[in-house]
Amino acid sequence: MKTGEKKKVATMAVLLVIATALVVHSLQTFQAPSPAVNNSAAGARRSSKEKTGRSRESQQTGDSELNNNALMAAGQSSYTGGKRNIFRMVEPDRKQVDHKDTATGSDKPQTEVPHPPVINLRFYGYSIRPGEPTKAFLAEGEDFFVGKESDIVNRRYRLLRITNNSVLVEDALDNIKKIIPLVQAAG
Repeated sequence: MKTGEKKKVATMAVLLVIATALVVHSLQTFQAPSPAVNNSAAGARRSSKEKTGRSRESQQTGDSELNNNALMAAGQSSYTGGKRNIFRMVEPDRKQVDHKDTATGSDKPQTEVPHPPVINLRFYGYSIRPGEPTKAFLAEGEDFFVGKESDIVNRRYRLLRITNNSVLVEDALDNIKKIIPLVQAAG
């Protein structure tokens, strides 16, 4: 054998002896707890006995009288929950609520016609460069946005199609599409 291999074998043998010693030590520690642990366990037994009047062993094995009393009390109670069955997906029929308007006294339910939200974007320009997608320049109030097709601007509006005269915009929150025409510059 070469000297390098002899050193490796010797190192491996030393590490094997150390590992074996550690395993044996940990097994001995696991099987027999130290005296300090026994003293603290006895103190814990004393304190639990002082609190309940019973030793910890009798608590762990179970006092049948105590468990039977608790079982009898639980058996005599009745469930007074709602009529909903939690194991079925069907909701019970609910009573029809009177939609009588208290101010006018009419029986008609008031229905408000929801107005579609307004898309306040202005399309004021575009950019076409070779090799790049067409970009649209938009404004809402004092905020300006630049985006290409399928981009979302102002965290809400998706640019669907950009042409020379208009932009097709979809409100991502309300699913409303609107064509915004190009704003002509004054002057």
